[in-house]
Amino acid sequence: MTTALLFPGQGSQRVGMGRNLAHELAVARQTYEEADEVLGFALSRLCFEGPEAELTLTRHTQPAILTTSIAVFRALAERGLRFDVVAGHSLGEWSALVAAGAIGFRDAVRLTHLRGTYMQAAVPAGQGAMAAVMGLDRAALDAACLRASQPGEPVEPANLNGAGQIVISGAAAAVDRAIAEAKAAGAKRATKLAVSAPFHCSLMQPAADQLAAALAGVAITAPSVPVVSNATAQPTRDPERIRALLIEQVTAPVRWEESIQAIAAMGVTRAYELGSGSVLKGLVRRITDALGARSATTGGGDPAGSAGGAGGKAPRGVSKGRKDALVWDDLAAVLRPGHNTIELALAGGATLPYSIAIEYRSAQPQSSPAAKVLVTTHLDKQQVVLGEGVVLRAHIENTAAGGVPMTLARVGIPGGLTFQTWQLKELRDKGAIDFYETRPREVILYWRALAPAAKKDVELDLLAAVPGSYEAPASSAYLYYTAEDKAWAPSVKVTVDR
Repeated sequence: MTTALLFPGQGSQRVGMGRNLAHELAVARQTYEEADEVLGFALSRLCFEGPEAELTLTRHTQPAILTTSIAVFRALAERGLRFDVVAGHSLGEWSALVAAGAIGFRDAVRLTHLRGTYMQAAVPAGQGAMAAVMGLDRAALDAACLRASQPGEPVEPANLNGAGQIVISGAAAAVDRAIAEAKAAGAKRATKLAVSAPFHCSLMQPAADQLAAALAGVAITAPSVPVVSNATAQPTRDPERIRALLIEQVTAPVRWEESIQAIAAMGVTRAYELGSGSVLKGLVRRITDALGARSATTGGGDPAGSAGGAGGKAPRGVSKGRKDALVWDDLAAVLRPGHNTIELALAGGATLPYSIAIEYRSAQPQSSPAAKVLVTTHLDKQQVVLGEGVVLRAHIENTAAGGVPMTLARVGIPGGLTFQTWQLKELRDKGAIDFYETRPREVILYWRALAPAAKKDVELDLLAAVPGSYEAPASSAYLYYTAEDKAWAPSVKVTVDR
């Protein structure tokens, strides 16, 4: 046994996911069309174009992530992808079951739409909450939750993500009390998450009951490979056990760390994340080095694939470097600025078309004397250990005599550090920014206008995820309509130790 497929859950969605993949590959396009037909509305439009507010509604998010994951899976399966075991994080377990042939795609689209609807309706808006707790072991956090719970106001561990990160879920007031209890017990950090409902806790029981009724008449067959369940962290191929676990999963914690450990214990040496984003890759690498986790994902409109491809082979004429990264000197020899089309070689001799956009940027380009907006960035730590939190601070200032129109700040993120996009949503909701985009190793912050002498300070909580020394792309700020007049800030650097 060598290869595992992993599928992401809610939170991995982003506007633009799957757009280029569906444009370039018929099998992906047909997957989105099939989902549109099942649901009776254009789920594909929400994935490709948004608006974000509609895509992030739970009843839309869940089938959208499922559909995107299966579009990536089908594109790779058509080109010879082979695998031995599957798992998914929360909602991602449905994608894993479709990939393994245990449940039909059309049934899964319909049921995840219902699942999202039931889960959103189970707790009135504002009455539930979730929080991420770092640096506190399970026993201590269980005790903190027990102290914080009251009759009718439970709070419970919901996601056991590994590397010292546990997410708790429950009644809003109980989550607030649990945060205080966790900090008093020695947690390094405890932060509320921007979620629409308290998932994976006992408050979701009404949703579990409704899902059980919806699942009753659905055909579930023995999967082609073992499926590692969130609820048990154990593999199964029993159809009726799978049915029961899908219901149990709604209220049970996601035992992700144990699931990855179980997969490693099965002799798996490669793991690929299929879907939107690369959150699971980072989580897996913090749990174990044994799986060599990689992403074959589609996010922000990028086609599915990863450097080296699902078969681990580099494009022709390009050699591989450490950790399956491409050697930049070799890559630069065959790629040019702008859009490049290459082929990734997969196992079995198949190939996958892939687009790469190249933008050459020096560590700190010269700022334009006409720049009206300045930016500075700072990391609160330059040397951290794996799993430790880091705060990135960006300061944006209007130096013009008057107000300025649409303004952007492109803030570089060092490699080896990860962050959750809910932070950007929270900044937007609080009015600290007006819009945002996420790209590999940078976030782009937008303001519709900046008043004279306006100053904006933005903080992002990052997590040390991959050992090594890293330098971020240089950060810049400029007016949307005069992009040539940029102010640049020195790139920040960090070293992540084991």
